[in-house]
Amino acid sequence: MHATKASPGFEQLSELDLTKKSQDLSAVAKRLLNPAVSGRAKGKEVIRTRKAGVWSPFEMNPQKLERFLREGRGMGSGNAYRPWIQVNDFSSLGRVHRTSSALTGYRTHHLLSDNEYYAYLEAWWDEEMLDIREQYPLLPVALTCGIAAELGFRHPYSTKYRLAIPLTTDLLLVRKRGLEAVAVVEDAHYEEQRTEEKLAIAEEFWRRRGVPTRVALSSTLKVQRSRNLHWIYQARRAPTERPYAPGANPLHDCLVGQVEGGPMSFWELAFRADLALCLPMGTSIAAIRWLLAERVLSTDIDDGDITKDCEIFVRSK
Repeated sequence: MHATKASPGFEQLSELDLTKKSQDLSAVAKRLLNPAVSGRAKGKEVIRTRKAGVWSPFEMNPQKLERFLREGRGMGSGNAYRPWIQVNDFSSLGRVHRTSSALTGYRTHHLLSDNEYYAYLEAWWDEEMLDIREQYPLLPVALTCGIAAELGFRHPYSTKYRLAIPLTTDLLLVRKRGLEAVAVVEDAHYEEQRTEEKLAIAEEFWRRRGVPTRVALSSTLKVQRSRNLHWIYQARRAPTERPYAPGANPLHDCLVGQVEGGPMSFWELAFRADLALCLPMGTSIAAIRWLLAERVLSTDIDDGDITKDCEIFVRSK
């Protein structure tokens, strides 16, 4: 997928007018071209794993399409955005993630694979990031069908329901400098003809809107950097917590003060802070991770396994 210049002011891409209550959504559905569950919770994050022997693929039908449109899926921004496909649309699935953070107002993100979760972490870590919209629908479907026809490709289509299936972009990233559409793809599938066709349709859809596209391959995501980001992300601020502010927390102030004179190893910093404040050994560990997630302290997330040890320093402003 090739990059093109983004349009910074672009906000809402859906061309369906969902505000008109008189609109016959059933008719809209018919007009669209006819041609894991066991759960494990971790704070604000839920990981689901597929039950052995159980698989229920996502299937679009006219009734479901009508409901998605009525619910305003693919619309909104920030904590008001609703992804087109959500975890609970499947009765069972492989590893999926539901998670939230302060970046998007603690809206629940629906990430349909570990790879999507890792790509989400990269976006969350980007200090230029303003919004992350997953499972973004490429609407109207008439446009993507037209693009597919122009390219000579077959558009996703349900022969059972005689219905054109909307394509989605895994992550639509909103940065200060503009937008980027990201497709998350397993290396093994990247060169498959059908994958290439769908990516080409999506790329042309976004090109016409001045939005650059990118493919994030699993080989670039299943790496130590992603595990390091996950370790930091797990310590992120909870909805009930306030952002970092100097003077608000003696332990936080102590930790920042310790490294203002120069970098220090993670474990040495934790030991010194616990000693200085007469705290039980190990108390400062969670606080250091919290300050990393708050971008108050920093470390090189590409320098090996930071859970074993890493150099901590004050983030440059």
